Amino acid sequence: MEQLTQKQITARAYHARNKDVINARKKAQYHQSATKSTKPRVVKPKAVATCWARTTMKTKPTEREVFVESVSVSSAAAARREARRKIEDRQLAKELGLDY
Repeated sequence: MEQLTQKQITARAYHARNKDVINARKKAQYHQSATKSTKPRVVKPKAVATCWARTTMKTKPTEREVFVESVSVSSAAAARREARRKIEDRQLAKELGLDY
């Protein structure tokens, strides 16, 4: 069995003498934090990206506008994908000790 240090003995004696005071302080602290009224957080709506020409002239996009937007997004994604693949190929060749 372990022997208690002098610091541990005095701490236990202090807590034994002041048990009621310590418990009352902790209980008051708990009730104080539990009864705090907090304001609900307000969620801001996200801004929606719009095309300026479309909003000033008409409300719905035409088929051509939708097609052009989808092509431009997919071509940009394809360009990023190709660049990423080239980088991965170079890294793999370097790991394998091949010239690329």
